[in-house]
Amino acid sequence: MSLRTKDKVLLWVLLAALLLRVGFALMCEHALYPDEHSWNALSQALLAGKGFINHLRPPGYISFLAAVYKVFGAGNMTAVRLTQALLGTAQAAFIYFLTLKIFRKRLTACIAAAAVAFYPYLIFYSAHILSETLYSFLLVSSVFYIYSMGDDDESPVSSIAAGVLASLAVLTKATVLAVFPVLIVWFALNKIDIRKIVFFFAAAAIIITPWSMKNYLKYGAVVPVTPSGSYFFQAYNKETMRLEEETRRLKDVEWYTDEYNEIAEQPVIEADREYRRRAVVFMKQNPLVVLRLMLLRFVHFWRPAPITKNKMYILSAFISSA
Repeated sequence: MSLRTKDKVLLWVLLAALLLRVGFALMCEHALYPDEHSWNALSQALLAGKGFINHLRPPGYISFLAAVYKVFGAGNMTAVRLTQALLGTAQAAFIYFLTLKIFRKRLTACIAAAAVAFYPYLIFYSAHILSETLYSFLLVSSVFYIYSMGDDDESPVSSIAAGVLASLAVLTKATVLAVFPVLIVWFALNKIDIRKIVFFFAAAAIIITPWSMKNYLKYGAVVPVTPSGSYFFQAYNKETMRLEEETRRLKDVEWYTDEYNEIAEQPVIEADREYRRRAVVFMKQNPLVVLRLMLLRFVHFWRPAPITKNKMYILSAFISSA
């Protein structure tokens, strides 16, 4: 589980990662995206004692923002950006140690850390009030400790750290839950000690259960993180193809259609079930449209550059992610 190294190259890489993120956070103007306004408002409400007022947003990033505002002052976005600069730098460090643990080569580990340190998107996200920086840090650090569970001489501390960090990642973006079945297979294939597995899931349960219990008491149904039926419906309904195509032509679209808003008037759990039901009905009745949507999203995901009018974003994408 050791995070120690004598590699001086790593220190220079981490310094560069920190300076790039801090410089971008302090020297560039940042117009707030709609999502940033949303996250900020939700954290301010939590800070004001109103609780979690939006059932569609998971609690992780909201709590993170509220904690930063509690320490440095409500609405202090500079403090958030600088805190995220530290998280982004720490992520590069975890990538280094994870790569070193897998490949046992310092040069390979330094290349991996540098890729994270200089990756434009990670620098960009660290300076915005968005959940990506916190989530990616939690994901990478949890994978490091999960991988460490395979070491014969490793103490239960790695298992506990892995469970805590993985569950915090779940509470930040619930999509990571899809990885857990694969993780169980990984435990089995690598013959991880059953005690370590117990420690891992016990630690994860301790973090996630209070939030799930809160949801059960509020909605009277099992909701591990947040109701997700509305996202499913937005991905598959009679307006989706038009909206997706217009979005890719850089047109302003309204994703909250009349049908969506009509369903939203129902109680949360009833609405969640209705969203899912209508999405499934649409998919069954329109299999060819579903296939077209899947192909459209597949091609969009693998684009070498984003669809944008900003030439700098396109250039950055070609240099890095392409």
